[in-house]
Amino acid sequence: MGSQHSPGAQTRHGTFLGCVFVCAAAWLSWLAGADVSVGDSGEIGTASYLLGVAHPTGFPLDLLLLRLAALLPLGTIAWRQGVGVALISAGVLTGLAHLVVRLAQRTGVSPAAGGFAGAALAVVALACFRTFLGTALGVEVYSTALLLNAFAALALLHEPALGALAWPAFGLALGAHVTAGFLMLPVLVVTLLAAPVQQRTRRLLSRSVPLLAAALVIAYLPLAARRDSVADWGDPETLGRLFAHLTAARIRSSFAHQMFQQAGAPSLLLFKQLGEHPWLLPLSLLGALSLLRRARAAGLVVLSVLTLDLGYAVWINPMGIADRQLGHTSGALLALLAGLGVARVCQRLGDGRQARWAAAALGTSVAVALLWTTPWPAQADGYVTAERFGSGSALVALPPRTAFLCASDSGCACALFALYVEAVRPDMAAVPEQHLWDATVLRRLTALPAASALSPLQPVAAAARGGLVDRLLRALLARPSPRLLAFEVDERARSRSSVARIAPLRTAPFFQVEHDDPAGVWRADTSSAVAALDRDMRARFGATGPRSELARSVWSGAYDALGKGALHAGEPGGAVLAEQRAVAVAPQSAVVVSNLGVALEAGGELARSLLVTRQAVLLAPERPVAWVNLTRLEARVNGVEAARQVLSAARLAGVRERRLDAMERALSQGSTR
Repeated sequence: MGSQHSPGAQTRHGTFLGCVFVCAAAWLSWLAGADVSVGDSGEIGTASYLLGVAHPTGFPLDLLLLRLAALLPLGTIAWRQGVGVALISAGVLTGLAHLVVRLAQRTGVSPAAGGFAGAALAVVALACFRTFLGTALGVEVYSTALLLNAFAALALLHEPALGALAWPAFGLALGAHVTAGFLMLPVLVVTLLAAPVQQRTRRLLSRSVPLLAAALVIAYLPLAARRDSVADWGDPETLGRLFAHLTAARIRSSFAHQMFQQAGAPSLLLFKQLGEHPWLLPLSLLGALSLLRRARAAGLVVLSVLTLDLGYAVWINPMGIADRQLGHTSGALLALLAGLGVARVCQRLGDGRQARWAAAALGTSVAVALLWTTPWPAQADGYVTAERFGSGSALVALPPRTAFLCASDSGCACALFALYVEAVRPDMAAVPEQHLWDATVLRRLTALPAASALSPLQPVAAAARGGLVDRLLRALLARPSPRLLAFEVDERARSRSSVARIAPLRTAPFFQVEHDDPAGVWRADTSSAVAALDRDMRARFGATGPRSELARSVWSGAYDALGKGALHAGEPGGAVLAEQRAVAVAPQSAVVVSNLGVALEAGGELARSLLVTRQAVLLAPERPVAWVNLTRLEARVNGVEAARQVLSAARLAGVRERRLDAMERALSQGSTR
């Protein structure tokens, strides 16, 4: 083992890790979006740039790192933040390579005999894991959590001196995604148990000091909340609100019915995501067996962290699985174990030069296969989301001083970023419609002569939030101010009697509310809006349309928003037209296929609606909405017994949904409604 730590070996190891970091950073930075991305990227990017507070749990460490990244003298602010995340993700891949090499040495495999080959395979496997890749190319918080976990694991391997560094890393983890600190617990336990029994209390006390010092990053949240920024979710100024924000009390109350349930469809979806490259799983099993046989303590830590991550995803936060917000650590650990499996195979080939060439060929062939089969995003996707929701969207076409009430996560996040970071429309205001009950959002409405009396002095209970939003919207729509409102989707605006006319803008999915004709009615020209989207998409991608998954998702969502708006306006024909376009752009999206079925049902085409809804169930059997729609349609078309068979199939698929329970009770009474 002495030769493995010789100066020459250390130089080769350092050179290898340097190459991994440079290549990963260059590749991920090249693919990083040049504009704001979908999901939470716009919101987190806005909160970091304005030094505000992001949604629970706040992620103060990530916000500070992203604010530093925004200082880079590179391109747009969004791309600077994307490059910052790319560098953090490159650090994750480098730490993974380091871990594989060190753990391979623990199992008796030298770097030259297979450690480097296994590390290269692990890096490529994680880089090609769609869950990791999706958050490594957007402004997200998961790579920071992974990097902290990798650092703690490396500190543990370099015991005893560097093992103490895992404790301040845990302090920093308290300011990152919740999984960072949660999954670091096994490492902390090992570092504590490594000390003699009589010294453990002293060690715990001595290492709690750097832990608490690093945890001071949490103080960012109340300090930022006092600035009263545009991006201030939860207003964690007081100790109670800070604790509620850090523990995600709002999320827990909203999704309590989905937490701590029996494993079902979400867990199956998670394992399907982790098994995207099934031929890696035998290598992972081989690596796990090798680690348990030759380095049992390290193997138990790895398996403990894997178990905790899977348990958190399936039992505590199953609502994040469908959007790939979970499974990052599990994917990284499976890649690590696969790398150890390759290292073991390489060692079995022998120690000669030919064996090393064979090992290199093995690792290279597996890596090339992964790279070849990965659906890499197109560079053009960096502009797609902004064109639909952000700085290049219909925001630029809205009249002066319009207030934009956004509804979707992407629409709100991109609008906030465009208006308050890029300042494309200094005269406008963006307000998240789904958070109108939040005191921090209501305070911002003072610029819109609204109902200040509606601002609650106490936190609003979840059951009362809908009513508060309705009252505030009525006040906004009935006010005499000439300031116009624009709704991302017109579902709420359409139902207000004070709305005179809602006309779709040239570029969907935004709708303008006008008040100049009290006797007017809602007149939506859905076909014109669809035609405008068609022209925009052809100009952007040509006759073939978007190819990458990200672009298809964004543009399909734009058509889907039009379809839902038309459906709620009582125009099933327009809804079918828009949803058919959405399905044509993203035929594998169960959401838009299901919505097409609903539109067809509204238009009276029950037979077609039934076929389409069955397709939606096959595309995503874990989605309860499709099962609810299919049960209702089967009851209408084929009778009660057919609907009962659908319910039985849903139970077998592990779907749990209160609406299905209600339908089952109704069917037991013979109702077909």
